[in-house]
Amino acid sequence: MRFRITFIFILFFIGNNIFSQNIPDHIIHFIEEKLPQLSKVSIDEYVAYWNDFMEEEGQLPYYCSGDFNGDNNKDYAILLTDSVKQLYLYSFLKNENSYKVILIDKLASQNEMIQIVVHIEPKGVWESIVDEINVSKEGVTIDLLDESLSWSYYFEDDKFIKFLYD
Repeated sequence: MRFRITFIFILFFIGNNIFSQNIPDHIIHFIEEKLPQLSKVSIDEYVAYWNDFMEEEGQLPYYCSGDFNGDNNKDYAILLTDSVKQLYLYSFLKNENSYKVILIDKLASQNEMIQIVVHIEPKGVWESIVDEINVSKEGVTIDLLDESLSWSYYFEDDKFIKFLYD
């Protein structure tokens, strides 16, 4: 009996802490209030090998945070879905006591398991085969796992601009 209780406690502890970089509750509540037709995606909706593509242990594939607009406040980018499994990448830019919500991109609907990983792209020089830009703020990157395709978005002039690497 004692082993079983200890085992259940360990599972509970691991389950609550394995993804230490989880979306803060206040952002979840904000999404529920401002975008009630959308919800965050779940790990259960991802292909089994998604974790192989994560840069940091505990990082979630549908969420990242950084300073996207250069105001030294923590901003968020989250992959959301609707009832027909259409995917949307939204940013939540800190704005005084609230957030400015910006649709970064509408992505292909996922009829099967999700194969899209969201993560931070550090500021600096971003290079593609044909182009090079110097980005002064952190950006958001999308990786399409099965297609080996990636691109990033940087915030400029009150909108996110897409930068294609491949």
